[in-house]
Amino acid sequence: MRRRVVALEPSAAYEAPLLRDAFASRGWEIVDDASRASLHWAKARDVRWDRVLGGGGNDDAATCVANRLVLKTALTRKADLATLVRRHAERVGLDASPVAAATPETHVIDGDDDSDGDDEEANENDDENVGTEKRRRLPRWLLSDADADAARRRRRWVLKASESDRGERIAFFDASVPADVARAEALMASCPRDASWVLQRHVERPMLVDGARKCHLRVMILVSGDARVFVHENVVALCSDRAWDATDMRDVAAHATNHRVQVKARRRVGRGAVEDEDPRSRELLGDDDANALTLTEMCERVEIDDDDGGVHENKKSENVAGSSSSSSRDLETHIRGQLRAIVRDLFLAARDKKTVAPVGFFPTHGTFELLGADFLVDARGKVWLLEVNGDPCLAVYGERLRPKCAEVLRDVVDVVAPLAEDGERAEHERRLAYDHAAEEEEEYGTSTGAVGTHGGFALVLSLPPRFPNDASEGRRRVAKLLSTMSAFVGKGKETFARRSACIARGSPGASGAASALAAADWELTDDLRSQTTSMQWATHEDVSWERVLDGEGTTTTTTTTTTTRARRRLVASHYYARGVLLCASRLSNALISNGVLGVVPVSATLTRGGIEAAGGADAAAAALRRAGGGGGGDCAWDVEEDATTSSTTIKTKTKTTTRHRCASAEVAASRVLHGDARAWRVRQLVGDGGGGDGGDGNASSSSFDARVVALLLGSAPRVCVHRRVEIRRADVPEGAWTSLDDDDGDGSMDERSRREARDAVNAAVVATVRGVVGGGVGGTATATETKLRRRFLPFRNCFEAFVVRVVVARRGGGGDDSPDEPSRRGYRAWVLGFEDAFKSEFGGGGGAADALAADVVSEAVRFFWGEGEERMGGDAPFEVAHAGEFASLDG
Repeated sequence: MRRRVVALEPSAAYEAPLLRDAFASRGWEIVDDASRASLHWAKARDVRWDRVLGGGGNDDAATCVANRLVLKTALTRKADLATLVRRHAERVGLDASPVAAATPETHVIDGDDDSDGDDEEANENDDENVGTEKRRRLPRWLLSDADADAARRRRRWVLKASESDRGERIAFFDASVPADVARAEALMASCPRDASWVLQRHVERPMLVDGARKCHLRVMILVSGDARVFVHENVVALCSDRAWDATDMRDVAAHATNHRVQVKARRRVGRGAVEDEDPRSRELLGDDDANALTLTEMCERVEIDDDDGGVHENKKSENVAGSSSSSSRDLETHIRGQLRAIVRDLFLAARDKKTVAPVGFFPTHGTFELLGADFLVDARGKVWLLEVNGDPCLAVYGERLRPKCAEVLRDVVDVVAPLAEDGERAEHERRLAYDHAAEEEEEYGTSTGAVGTHGGFALVLSLPPRFPNDASEGRRRVAKLLSTMSAFVGKGKETFARRSACIARGSPGASGAASALAAADWELTDDLRSQTTSMQWATHEDVSWERVLDGEGTTTTTTTTTTTRARRRLVASHYYARGVLLCASRLSNALISNGVLGVVPVSATLTRGGIEAAGGADAAAAALRRAGGGGGGDCAWDVEEDATTSSTTIKTKTKTTTRHRCASAEVAASRVLHGDARAWRVRQLVGDGGGGDGGDGNASSSSFDARVVALLLGSAPRVCVHRRVEIRRADVPEGAWTSLDDDDGDGSMDERSRREARDAVNAAVVATVRGVVGGGVGGTATATETKLRRRFLPFRNCFEAFVVRVVVARRGGGGDDSPDEPSRRGYRAWVLGFEDAFKSEFGGGGGAADALAADVVSEAVRFFWGEGEERMGGDAPFEVAHAGEFASLDG
C-alpha cells in the first residue's frame, strides 16, 4: 500500500487552507515536491502527467493520482455540451432523457457560421461592412418578421461565448427589441470571428428568493476514476444583489447570478450599498454573504406557483412535488432528486460513444476532478441545467458557508484516498461498487437518483470500466491521443510545465512585476537570453523581439532524460509597433481615414489648394465638423501658421508661429483659404475650450482633464481600464490630480455622475483602440521597419499599459451628440493621446510604478494563462471595458 503523501498547489487562496486541513485531518503527509507524492492537487498545467499517465508494463505504471481529468471538454465547453445533449436526446428520445428535458432550448453558433442565406444577404446590404469583413450576426430566423412562430421571436434569450467563464462575454436580450439585438451582436463583433457561441432560451419565470432576487444553484460533482460520479449534498444557492426585472435585459447583475459578476457589481457601487437590495438578506447573512444560501435556506425563502396559477410561499403544487405537502423540505427533496437524475443522465450521455467522441470525455483510472454544475429552478420547481465548469471557484461559499466547503473537500479526500493508496485494490473495489450500484438500481429503479453515499457525496452513477482487464490501457490511449494532438510535446509542452518569466534589471516597475509573479509561483530570472521563459518584462528596446515574433519556437529533446524542452512562445510587456497610439496627430489622421469620428480631437494640416479642391471654405468647414464628430453644434478651433523672416545683415532666418482662435469651422477654413501661409495646422478644441473662452478650458466646472491607465492584451485586443481615474479641475492647483472617486468638495458630482463620467472615459478609450485596430492601420509585409513602428500591430502574445489623457465634458443638452455615438447620458469624453505608462508621470518610477506593474502583470497572467484573480491574491484592479480576444496560449 502506498503512503498517503500529497503535494498541494491550490489554484485559489480561498481553498488553500481548507485543502491543507482536509488532508491533514485524514492523516496525509503534505509535501512541496510533487515527485514524492502519491496524489498531486494542482492546476492541469502543473500536474506531473508523466507520473499520472505512466505508460505500459510494470516499469511505466502510474505512480501518482491527479485531481484533473485530462479530457472533459464535452462537458465544460458550452457549445460541446449543447451538442452532447442534443445527440443524446436524438438517440434515446426526449422523454427518456432527464438532461435533455432539463436543458433550455439551445442553438450553437459556430465560428464563421453565417447562420443562413439571409445573413449573407444582410451583410452584403450593410453599408457599415462595405470593404470589411462580414460582421457576426444573430440567426435570421430569430429576428425575421416573416417567421410563422411570432411568439418564438419575442422570447428572451441569453447569448454566451462557448469558452467563457466568470460571467464574461454574456448578453441577455429580447429578440423583439432592436437595441437589445444590437447590444448582443456588438458583443459577438468584439470577439474573433472563429469564436463559437451558444444561444439559449431565457427561463422566463425563475424562482425568486424573497420574491425579488434571482438565484442559481452551484452543485459540486466529483468524477473519480473510470468512472464513478457523485453529487454532494452541500448545494449553494447564489443570489443576485439586485431585484430581478424581466423587462430590463440590460442589467447583467440582476440576471447573471455568477459569483464574480455579483462581486464586480457590488464593488462598483460600494460594498453594502447595492441598489435594490433586500434588507432581509443583510439581517440574516451579514454584509459579505448576502448572495450565498444553502439549498435548505433557499427553499424556505422562495414561492412556488400553485395549480390554480396563484403563488404560495413554501407550498408545493401536486404537479411539481407529487404531493400536497406544505413543507419546504419536500421542495428541497424534489430539487435534489431532479439534480441527481440530471447529473446521472448527463454522464451517461458523455460516456456514450455514439453521442460524443472519446476526445470530449475520457476519464481514466488515476484521475479525478471536482466539477461545478450550474442549475436554475423555475417558478414551478423545475430544475434547468445551465452549464458545467471545470476547476470551479470554491469562494462561492463565502465566509459564512466556509464550513460547508470544508466538508466538501474532506469528503473528496475520503472518496479518492483508495486511488492513491492502492491503485489495483481501488480498481477492484470500484468494480464491486459498480456491481452493487447495478443491483441497487435494479431493485429501486432510477427515481431515487442515488445508489450509495460516501459522506456528503451521493453516488449517482457507477459506469463499467472501458478496459476491465487492464486499467493502464486507458492511460496509454490518453497519452497517445495527447501526443498526437501535440498537447504534451513541442509547443504544447508548456501547458503542464511551471511558468518562468524574465524581469529585466532596471526596467520600470520590475520589483512590482516580480512580486506579482512570485505570488503566483512563477520562476524568475533576469537573463534576457533565456529560451525557456514564458513572459518577459523589459523596456521596449530590451525585449527579445526575435522570440516574440517567432511564435512557434523550436523543440529539442535530450537523450538522457524523458523530458522535452521547448522554446516557448514568449509574451512581451510591449507591442512591437504602436507608434500610431503615441503620436496624437497620427492617431487623429488614422481614425479619420478609417471613418471613426468624434473620439479624439481633430488635428490636421490644411492647405489653400486643398480647400479649393474640396469646393471652398463651406465644404472644408463641413468636412471639419464631420471629422470632429458631427452633430448640430460647433466648437472652437486653433489655427496655426508658420512664418519665416530673413535678416539681410546677419544672413539668418527666423521661424515664428502665430496662433488664431477661431469660433467655428467656417472661420477656420476661411482663414486658411485667405491666409498667406501655404500650410496651416488646425486643432479642434473640446470641452469648455470649445466655447472660445480664450484658453484650453479643459479644467472647469463643466469639463475636466482626466487620465487613466488602459491595458491592452492580445491581438483583438482586450481593453482593460484601471479602476482609478484621476482628474484635474479648475478649483485645484495646476498639476494637482485627484481621484475621481474622492469628494470634489463642491458637491457637483454625485455617485451617479462619477459613474457616468467613468463610463464615458471607458467608451472613448475603447472606441479609439477599436478604431485603430479595425481600420487596418497595421503595416503590410513589404513595409519598412521604420514604417511598421509608426503603426499599431497588436500581436497575439503581447500586452502593454498606456496612460490615456482624456477631456471629459458635461453634455449641454443636445447638439454635441454624434449620430453614431451611443448615448452616455451626462458626459462625453475625447482622447487626447496615449503614453507609455512606465515613461509617463503617472507611473514613471518608485512605488507607484511597482504597484502599477503588479496590477498589470496580474491581469496579463489571468488573460494569457487563465489564472483567476483569487490566485493573484486580491481584487482585480482593472475592469474589462472591451472583451477582445481571450487568447489563452495553452491551446
